[in-house]
Amino acid sequence: PARWTLRGAAAAAFCVGFPFWMRNLRHFVVSGTSFGGAAGQFTARGRSFLGASASAAVLGLLAGGGIVLVAIACSVVFARNGPIPRWAIEMATLAGMAVVYGVVLAVYQARLGNLVWNNSRLGPLRFRSMLRGREIGWLYLGNTLAILLSVGLLTPWAVVRTVRYRASRLQPELEGDWDAFV
Repeated sequence: PARWTLRGAAAAAFCVGFPFWMRNLRHFVVSGTSFGGAAGQFTARGRSFLGASASAAVLGLLAGGGIVLVAIACSVVFARNGPIPRWAIEMATLAGMAVVYGVVLAVYQARLGNLVWNNSRLGPLRFRSMLRGREIGWLYLGNTLAILLSVGLLTPWAVVRTVRYRASRLQPELEGDWDAFV
């Protein structure tokens, strides 16, 4: 029992500490960036990163719970026709877990990207990021299918496609005179 308490405390410390570590890492990168005489500034707080992580965790738990309920319902319905093969249950579980992982990852990356870019500044240049979890999810699904069907040959295409989407959802906003900044 004491061992489980220690593991639980370590897991809780990691879950709470990781978002703050992510914030500090982003702060280090943005604040270390400069263009000419303009230094980067990063204003996001650790609580914002904690909120993004917590919302992704709640989404994952809800989606995972939904998969469990669907699995129970399917097993009850299909069990009437005889026992369900173990491999079918395992494959359905893996597919459900992959879908949940993809959805949670897409939502988390959209929120994290928006949080970082919307709180970054380079001199008079601010940024506005408008990433959407649903769009990133469909993008990742299409990329994954293309990479799998091409046996990895379309990996560079998928990377370019992802970067193009992220760049299309990012708008720089200049406060002041552009000539003075240049």
